[in-house]
Amino acid sequence: MRFELSSITLQVIRNGFCRVTALMAFGLASGSAWAQGAGTVQFAASSYQVTENEGSVSISVMRVRGSAGAISVDYTVTPGTATPLTDYDGASGILVWGDGDSAQKSFDIIIQNDFSIEEEETLFLTLTNPQGGSSIGTLKQTRVEINGDESGALGFTKTAFITSELDGRVEIMVTRGLGATGAILVDYEVLGGGNLSAQQIGGVTHTRRLPDGDEYPDTIQRKFVPGAKASVGNDFIASSGTLSFRDFEMSRTFQVRLVPNSDGKAYPFTMAELVLSNPRAAEGEPESVQPVLDPEFTTATLRINDVVGGPEVDLIWEQEIWPDSTEFEHRRIGFRFGQARYRFSEALGLEDQAGKDEGDGVV
Repeated sequence: MRFELSSITLQVIRNGFCRVTALMAFGLASGSAWAQGAGTVQFAASSYQVTENEGSVSISVMRVRGSAGAISVDYTVTPGTATPLTDYDGASGILVWGDGDSAQKSFDIIIQNDFSIEEEETLFLTLTNPQGGSSIGTLKQTRVEINGDESGALGFTKTAFITSELDGRVEIMVTRGLGATGAILVDYEVLGGGNLSAQQIGGVTHTRRLPDGDEYPDTIQRKFVPGAKASVGNDFIASSGTLSFRDFEMSRTFQVRLVPNSDGKAYPFTMAELVLSNPRAAEGEPESVQPVLDPEFTTATLRINDVVGGPEVDLIWEQEIWPDSTEFEHRRIGFRFGQARYRFSEALGLEDQAGKDEGDGVV
């Protein structure tokens, strides 16, 4: 009886051992097969952060749990709050691994340093269409966050400044309007009007009322008087230099010294050009501090109004001063310069147009 029990026990143990051995063998075979599979592809990180000044961000994709055979996977770029071409440049593409290759694959997204103060912007990258027996892992999508840590876009406060030759000096302001990180420098220069076109310089249209009669077929006459190109020494003192902005400093100014020229030869005004160039980080600042120029305000014009010198010559109509009559019908409807402003003829009974007549000068 004991012998039979022992035989049964031994048989059970042997059968059990065989089953365990079979399971172990199957497990080893399965592990070997898994290790030799095509693998799984997924992003190396669930999110990436980049500032606009960095210029680009590199995205990595891993191949794990196998490297047998050649595989590929598609990736697509989808905007979130970021705008394609304005905030970033990046197209969809394909990543490829060869047989036995398990190295990470990378591609770049170009980040645009635009001219807007913005909150954090986002875009998304997604893996699709695995080939060669591979599969996509848990991290099939990643998020790119673009931070607008700009150092600033530099420019003049306006594209056209106006002053008078009798003002002595004029102050020009440069602003840092699209970011304020880091200490930065920018060069400025005041040039004559040699590079300005006639359209950029412009002029003034004057109007006068003539007495009624056959001698003057037109009761109202108008004449356009063009401005002149300003020259160094005759209209202003040559000026150039460098403006230094401290960290988070938003504006700086420089002055232009004016040369009085009240003989009327530069009537109605002369035009100079203001130019900004070479924006750069101050010494000791990190590489991420990269100021730029605002393309709309890199240059500006400076109009220097001339003051008519003497009553002998009428610079508008090129004749003896007219009219000398006190009759109301003989009045001139034009205006005269003075301290960077125009004034309508007092004969019209109008108030000083201090803030209203800094346009194109047309009545």
